[in-house]
Amino acid sequence: MNKTHTIPCDGVGNRTCGRIYLLVTNKRSGWLSFGAVFGLVGGLLSVPSAVVLWAMSALIAPVEISHTLNVLSNMLFGLTVPLLLAGASCLDVLEREFRVKRSASVSSSIQRSRASLTFERQ
Repeated sequence: MNKTHTIPCDGVGNRTCGRIYLLVTNKRSGWLSFGAVFGLVGGLLSVPSAVVLWAMSALIAPVEISHTLNVLSNMLFGLTVPLLLAGASCLDVLEREFRVKRSASVSSSIQRSRASLTFERQ
């Protein structure tokens, strides 16, 4: 009875980025969309930013600020996984809400079609 429900893709194909885009641009999702975008984008951008800060602190920064840049790069490295987890969990909640709404609309349309069939038989 485990069925995999896929999100209908309007011209974006069955790509992961297209499915994420459709989930995030849903008008009723609000803070979940913001959390998903902030978590995923922040998690992906924190690694290159941390590498740049680390390289600056190790190679070209003066001694006075190299410690500060090193601490900032360590903080960004440490924030990578929590940000990605937060974004992924927000996407999971969005997808779960989409599945519940979709299954409710499918079941109501099935009930309407059954009601129209019983009406036609009488």
